[in-house]
Amino acid sequence: VEAIQGTGSSALQFDFLSKFFTIAWELDAPKQVEEALWKMLCGSPFTETESAWNFRAQYRFRKGPHLKARAEDGGAGTAPEVPRTDQPSNALQHAVQTYKKAIAAVPTPHMLAQAVAFYTELLQDKAYHEIANDVILEIDSLYSRAAETSTMCEATWEGSVAFKRARGKLEEAVQQAEQATKALPSSVLLWLQRIGLHLEDWAYNGAKSTCPTSCSTFTAQAAALEALHHLRWPESMPVWRQAVVACSSGYGQDSSPIVALLMKKLLVPPGDSRDRADHVAAGEEIACALLKETLLKKGVEAMREISKQLLSTPTLLLKIVLCYAELEFGCASTEVEGLNAARGVVETAIQDHGSSSPELWIQLVRIELRLGNISSIGNLHWRACKQLREPFMSEFIT
Repeated sequence: VEAIQGTGSSALQFDFLSKFFTIAWELDAPKQVEEALWKMLCGSPFTETESAWNFRAQYRFRKGPHLKARAEDGGAGTAPEVPRTDQPSNALQHAVQTYKKAIAAVPTPHMLAQAVAFYTELLQDKAYHEIANDVILEIDSLYSRAAETSTMCEATWEGSVAFKRARGKLEEAVQQAEQATKALPSSVLLWLQRIGLHLEDWAYNGAKSTCPTSCSTFTAQAAALEALHHLRWPESMPVWRQAVVACSSGYGQDSSPIVALLMKKLLVPPGDSRDRADHVAAGEEIACALLKETLLKKGVEAMREISKQLLSTPTLLLKIVLCYAELEFGCASTEVEGLNAARGVVETAIQDHGSSSPELWIQLVRIELRLGNISSIGNLHWRACKQLREPFMSEFIT
């Protein structure tokens, strides 16, 4: 006691006392010594600390069913297991009650995380397989109770959703994810988890359906739209990428809402935006990914519909033009209509970017060759050399 009182801070006192108590218990110290130490652990100044509550809960469990080897020589140099004085299920209830008191006394995410970590450790220990179902129910109950309070943080919300998904309860995981994003609408991590679950549901169930309203990609797109209204750029970029997957998947999926938001937030940001160039560059990346994914999963007609929206900006964006033209060129070997449309878009883009983009001129030459307009190549070469400035003209010639 004198040593403990002389160690300074309560954290150091608790560390010293808990270690001493563990040694005394493992060495079968006299009961009165164990009780005296336990009384100290449960008293001031440790009553309201997370580490003390965690220690008490785990001790309450281990005191019953824990496989505690004692230093008794069994004749072959081994320490035999101690016969259990309590059933694991009863011991679990002791720990459960202690953790309930702990979270009520110290309602913090870290206290909740410690309880979950202890229960998860039990699940991974084969010695306690007989109480696995009880442990699972208690983790579920623990998360449910915490969700009704302010005990949950981003990590614990994510853990609660992942726990349900790992147990094969996809529908409940989706519901928990929805609750999580409502509680923490600025969390990119939780939005990604929620949208991912909707897409996973589509992969397993929605893809078998021919009814648009039954597709989880509609829910995924709705979740992505909701997320993008809450999140700021550039933190929202991972969600934009997931939105592309949601839009390009599913039966009859309408990509217009996402494209409209993309046009508003990234491709045509406010003129006084200080990072306008970064917004546009990010928007071009997302737009090109959307065109490619749509062509891959829905076909050329769906891709063309989206391209009409993306190419409706006052000034055509170079990367989107090049991406669209390349996709048309790659899939329209016999479709004159598609190649003519691509040629028209490239010609329009040349009005804005023709002096600095040799790629546009090269793409136009390729389209004319594919269409069989060999006689026009010389004129295109002359136009390009006249309009391109250095060093872009040299790039075009070489």
